[in-house]
Amino acid sequence: MHETMFPEDIVMKKKVLPLKPKDVVDKKAEDIPPEVIEAFNEMIAKEWDGGSARVVQKDVIKKIVEKGISRDEIFKNNWLDVEEIYRKNGWDVEYDKPGYCENYDAFFVFSEKE
Repeated sequence: MHETMFPEDIVMKKKVLPLKPKDVVDKKAEDIPPEVIEAFNEMIAKEWDGGSARVVQKDVIKKIVEKGISRDEIFKNNWLDVEEIYRKNGWDVEYDKPGYCENYDAFFVFSEKE
């Protein structure tokens, strides 16, 4: 016995294509909560000296936590990996963290692309 199918019973499968390298930054930006980008923007504006802004990692983490996101969530989801997002938006971004036997706070340097 054949069952009658109605249009609402037919589920169309959405065509899913592989992510293109040029789209990775946009996809990553979609996954990062706006509070993270807001915190970086606020820190960049605060630290801007006319040529660059040096944003200390622990300071931006503190600001993100103040916005309601836990430190564990930040690191579990790699939400500090914002360099490519800012590069795509006109910034040169460098990240520096202490190596073995070095003792200083990790930081980002944001400067305008030339």
